[in-house]
Amino acid sequence: MTLTPHEPRLARVAAMVADPARSRMLAYLLSGECASASELAKAASVTPATASGHLAQLLEARFVVCEPRGRHRYSRLADPDVAHALEALAVVAAEQELATGIEGDSEVCLCAASVATIGCGQGLGNGYAHQWS
Repeated sequence: MTLTPHEPRLARVAAMVADPARSRMLAYLLSGECASASELAKAASVTPATASGHLAQLLEARFVVCEPRGRHRYSRLADPDVAHALEALAVVAAEQELATGIEGDSEVCLCAASVATIGCGQGLGNGYAHQWS
């Protein structure tokens, strides 16, 4: 088997999304809003300390950015490319779920359903992209 130059990078990106808590946090951020570590911990059903660890990994991988506001820090998706990539993965996951009948994470599936319902080119990532316009 021959490795392509993109495989190590793709594996690192996939590892960020593969963790259920991180994927729930990312799905929560797909709304385009900023969220505190406490809000993301609740969304991911993990402790605040665990959420902080996941946020550090997502920050290092450039999936999210943190914005200080007073005494607190708020996270958001780093850019529209991250939102588009997450939407694409959610659509693939929803299609697999439909094909196999195996239920997945309801929050991610709701996100994928929104993308599928809105239609090609009209997904959440495009709305998210307008924040940078």
